[in-house]
Amino acid sequence: MAEFAQSGLFGKVGLFCQKGLFWQKGLFGNKTGSGPFSDAVMRMNFAGPESAALNGVSATRLGGSMRYNAQGFREYAPENLLFRSNEFSNSANWDVAGGSTTNNVAIGPYGGMTASRFTPAVLGQPPSVTGSINRKYQQITVANTVFTNSIWIKTDVVDTAVAIHVVDAQSDISRAVTNAVSTGTWQRIFVTGMTQASGVGGVRLLFASTEAVLIADAQCDRSAILRPYFRTTADAFFKPRAFENQTYNPTTLQPEGYLWENSATNQCLQSNNLAVSPWGKVDTTITSNVRMGASGQLDMDLITEGATGNSEIVQALTLVAGETKAIHFDVARGSHDWIRIQIYNNSFTAAVTYWFNMATGLFGTIAQAGTGLSMATPYAVWHPASQLWRVFTFTYLDASSTSGNVYIDAAASNGAATGIPNSTRYQGCHQFEAGINASSYVATGTTQVTRVTDVCLGTTPWFNALEGTFYISVQTDANNAGFDSLYLGASAAERMTVRLKGSSNTTNSFGISGNVSQYDFAFAPFVKDTVYKVAQSYKANSFAASRNGSVVQTDASGTVSTANQIIIGGGAPQRIKEIAYWNTQKPNDFLQQVTT
Repeated sequence: MAEFAQSGLFGKVGLFCQKGLFWQKGLFGNKTGSGPFSDAVMRMNFAGPESAALNGVSATRLGGSMRYNAQGFREYAPENLLFRSNEFSNSANWDVAGGSTTNNVAIGPYGGMTASRFTPAVLGQPPSVTGSINRKYQQITVANTVFTNSIWIKTDVVDTAVAIHVVDAQSDISRAVTNAVSTGTWQRIFVTGMTQASGVGGVRLLFASTEAVLIADAQCDRSAILRPYFRTTADAFFKPRAFENQTYNPTTLQPEGYLWENSATNQCLQSNNLAVSPWGKVDTTITSNVRMGASGQLDMDLITEGATGNSEIVQALTLVAGETKAIHFDVARGSHDWIRIQIYNNSFTAAVTYWFNMATGLFGTIAQAGTGLSMATPYAVWHPASQLWRVFTFTYLDASSTSGNVYIDAAASNGAATGIPNSTRYQGCHQFEAGINASSYVATGTTQVTRVTDVCLGTTPWFNALEGTFYISVQTDANNAGFDSLYLGASAAERMTVRLKGSSNTTNSFGISGNVSQYDFAFAPFVKDTVYKVAQSYKANSFAASRNGSVVQTDASGTVSTANQIIIGGGAPQRIKEIAYWNTQKPNDFLQQVTT
């Protein structure tokens, strides 16, 4: 579980955002064209395929760590080991002997004239044989490593057979291959494989086709999970995991913004190592790190039940009297379908038992004993890249117990108290935390680990104290509403804030100066798991705001706050997608346009 390590990932001095956080016009290049953002003096786009690579975005959260959250979203560090990943005719990096390529001849998968036409040297020759001359490749010299190669394809004139390989660089032996047929719609094909264990080994991203085909956006990265595309130019793009991590949706494989969360403590010890104490085992064998987990590495443990059918794994649970406990973990089917999850106090006067089907992803019976209650509907999230379920339960036991246990075993059927002799399954990434809302996984070892509240702070040299306009696009969390999303100000007494959810279940954009409220715009309703776009303009005695294209709210009196810093996050479980700032007051119709 090195990918989830809690210490050292975000080691910048001071733990705050550095100046590189801000993409300022003229510093990194304004790529917004003639749209509403074309004259923004600052823009941060956390949800675009090229945002980190080209826009100079660099943010450090106080609660820095890799994230794997309650909706199955995963965080990744941008990596594309290919040079000129969309310049296929460039012989400095791409082998061009297998056919001809013309760049920028069609609209690519992300828009713009970015797609190339690849015409193989010998038309009609099947692409399935490695070593075919109808191929294009780029070589990377890293041995004994898992690679995922990907490329976007679309039919040029006729649908055609294509193939993509992981190939040993020296021997030209194909380690893995995916065959496909191009269609009139852009599709991303990929293959994952491990190269030879040799100091001179490596990998080729090798693409081949039978007829001419449109291609775009090739990628090669060291992972067993397909990740969103990052464009490269003359330099292969790699960023260490300490920087510029974004969150992507494992179903759509698209960026979803930058995840900010509240503080959370994982009370489960050895959260991804069932073989050691304090995990207790009865008639159970644990084989460590045998299956790919959510991290893309071999870090899930195999659980083999014994011959008696009465096997179990268990860990003690620390309780605060009267609290609800969220229990969640990864599980994948082996040879049986049902598992039983039981949470109970040490006096056996309160318990809740859940049955979960790993084949369907559905919960079955929920048995509540004594004062034990299931406080929210349990659920499971499917992670298609890793072919596993993340299972969530929310349990209250009683008003006085301070200790209990979490018990997980195989079940012969829904509601059964007996297991299945010699059955197998896989588990990993266990978390026990207080509250009725599950946060992202926090890896632990011999002690509990706390992730602090996410917050990012930086100076605002571009801020205009007289007038301006700011914008934020943010997606609420499916389990828990948040609070502040964007905070422009010197202190709580001098600030302009977009609060994702206020005390009245509304989104609020408000200003305070001299510790006195100057304006407060409230937008209803507030809905979980929804994208909200808020734009607000300010000038003395002239304030206005709109959310998602709503009728603009205005306030014709008030003083502009003094601001010298920007704070992002600050306790809100949310995915921030985009932030922008203009140093002039935009008209009211612009506020509606940019948020529609």
